[in-house]
Amino acid sequence: MNVILADYIYLLGDVLVMGIILALSLIISVWIINRTTVELHLWKELRRKNLAVGLFLAGLVIAMALIVK
Repeated sequence: MNVILADYIYLLGDVLVMGIILALSLIISVWIINRTTVELHLWKELRRKNLAVGLFLAGLVIAMALIVK
């Protein structure tokens, strides 16, 4: 029973670390994209319900999740 509990704690630690890495990588990648696309403001376009920008950011999230995995 203790072995199973230790495995769950180890798995929880892995999930938390990967979640933090994913969040940091998303923040950095969106920051880089904002700096390189000066004329396109991602957050303003998202507020204006721009579907193309939303799909782009969704693809970015999926790509980062696959890289971190």
